[in-house]
Amino acid sequence: MASGFWELRPLLHLLLPLCVHWVAEAMTVSVLVDVVTNALCPGQPTCSEAIYISGLQQTVVGVFKMVVLPLLGQLADEYGRKPLLLITVSTTIVPFTLLAFNQSQEFVYAYYVLRTISYIISQGSIFCIAVAYAVSIALLIFVPVYMQFFLVETVESAPRKDQESSGLKKAVNVLDRRYKSMRDAALMVVSSPTLRGISFVSFFYKLGMSGISAVLLFYLKAVFGFNKNQFSEILMMVGIGSIVSQILVLPLLNPFV
Repeated sequence: MASGFWELRPLLHLLLPLCVHWVAEAMTVSVLVDVVTNALCPGQPTCSEAIYISGLQQTVVGVFKMVVLPLLGQLADEYGRKPLLLITVSTTIVPFTLLAFNQSQEFVYAYYVLRTISYIISQGSIFCIAVAYAVSIALLIFVPVYMQFFLVETVESAPRKDQESSGLKKAVNVLDRRYKSMRDAALMVVSSPTLRGISFVSFFYKLGMSGISAVLLFYLKAVFGFNKNQFSEILMMVGIGSIVSQILVLPLLNPFV
């Protein structure tokens, strides 16, 4: 047991920065509503412009993320998980640095532009690359054990055909492979009634949740006059409820699913 924990030690160095990153991002949610409202609609309790910009941001991120996520996964396979994790995590630094430097209207617009780019690169991809890193660690532990007991012969890996190709050709090949992979996945979903139904449910669920999450805090501020303290309390209660439900409720429901 002790040796198993020692072999899984690299995961601790993965989970610690990711937890700090997500905690830091969550801490900005309650403050951003006041900052954006004061900058775009000074002296007004409501700010329709902020709601429109947030909705536009969600739309742009959702469209471009369909293309960027597979490319980031391919790059992580070719150049390693660590460089891609460093890049995706670092993209969130510049937008918040702008707001820390100045909270004027121009800087808020610049924040939204940079934050949109940051979301396209980092939203979802950090978790995917981190999971791939964890899977790699688990596989590295599993491989020598499996080889020790079951390996009979080895086969040398075939040399990669595109090692001598140019960078542009590599990029074109990656895009072509990603397109074919996405096309095959779409055809598989369309041809299966079960997968098609799951896709419809997931799409409309995410559509509604994205729309609500983008404007809910602005709505609460406009209707009830909440500030960052009330927002923090609400988000904390939601987070605690989510933790409790996943620890206690979901294990009870799993046998019936």
